[in-house]
Amino acid sequence: MNLTYTQHDAAGVVHIADTRLDASIAIQFKDTFRTLTSGGGDVILDLSDVEFLDSSGLGAIVAVYKALGSGRHMALAGCNPRWKRS
Repeated sequence: MNLTYTQHDAAGVVHIADTRLDASIAIQFKDTFRTLTSGGGDVILDLSDVEFLDSSGLGAIVAVYKALGSGRHMALAGCNPRWKRS
């Protein structure tokens, strides 16, 4: 799992540099995401490299969103249009 975090003016950007977000990496994704975003503020999750997303990956995204807590927001960027058809 390769996640990077970049702080921008309005929000931090977490980029997933993997082609899959599925059951095999969902737990590691959640742990790493929480560590990277522990400083507070809003978050943009960049999914532009993710080609395959299963229900475990989607559940992991929901879990990290809920873990952000009140007053913080998360936006998704780079969603693959093929996910709509799956």
